[in-house]
Amino acid sequence: ATSDGGFMLLGDTDSTDGTFANKGTGNDNALVMKCAADGKVLWVDIIPSTGDSEAVAAVITTNGELAVVGSSEGVDMAFTNLNKGDSDVFVARYTASGNRTMIQTIGGSHADYGTGVCELNENQLVIVADTTSTDGDLAGLAKGGGDGYLLATPYEKPVAVDKEALNAAIAQAVSKRDSADAVSADGSDVPADKTWVTQEAKDALQAAIDT
Repeated sequence: ATSDGGFMLLGDTDSTDGTFANKGTGNDNALVMKCAADGKVLWVDIIPSTGDSEAVAAVITTNGELAVVGSSEGVDMAFTNLNKGDSDVFVARYTASGNRTMIQTIGGSHADYGTGVCELNENQLVIVADTTSTDGDLAGLAKGGGDGYLLATPYEKPVAVDKEALNAAIAQAVSKRDSADAVSADGSDVPADKTWVTQEAKDALQAAIDT
């Protein structure tokens, strides 16, 4: 959901008419769309290429802009000079009004897929992805067997996931979530001797686990 009560739709489309007229190529192009609370389409962006691409996750940053993560096999148009292999993670940034201001790709010569994104601070995003590459941006990090990794962008080099530490952190977060006495927006309706958690935090944790 967006701060104005609307929502974002992400995915891909091969349509070139109707809402998507004069935007796509007829291939499966990544789709980013903002809608008002009543479902009215406010703006649409299709990231064009003759290779398939898909937008899968987004976060609204503290400055009100949008960061979108997905995967692309594109080598031309929006991805000209950006392709690194069979499939790349891409990160696209948008203004609140839907102007795409940046797109970058991350990966190696094999298949890389973006699966999630969150804001680390006002200058960095954390990207969740998996890869079968062992070269390029993943040189010295990945093993080539479908490895998960986290990276911060702007970035110098991706950081491989310590899966044991990650699982321990998730288990600790789940324990705290499950032990909470109540769900509350701000805790004002919860007795002082009780613990509480926001629904937003519960949903975010579940999304991270599912990812």
